[in-house]
Amino acid sequence: MTIVDLRAKFLPKFVESARDRLARGREHLARGKTAALARELHALAGEAALLAFHELSKVARKAEDAARAGDDMTPHLDELDRQVSRVAPPA
Repeated sequence: MTIVDLRAKFLPKFVESARDRLARGREHLARGKTAALARELHALAGEAALLAFHELSKVARKAEDAARAGDDMTPHLDELDRQVSRVAPPA
């Protein structure tokens, strides 16, 4: 199975999962649960890498590191929202 086949099969589910992870991540951030936020970002990075969305994976890993460091997460989460929108299938 090629990456094109994998994306065709899993892209809608990936986008749904990524948006759910980011929503939960924002909830974790609001509650001060940065470790839980970092876990969501770690999972998102891995899932993006499996579908060869390398830039999205890189941004998620950077955000994960920022969450663990206690940095301001809003810019990172906003960028991830944009990255996910870029790979989303057309409506």
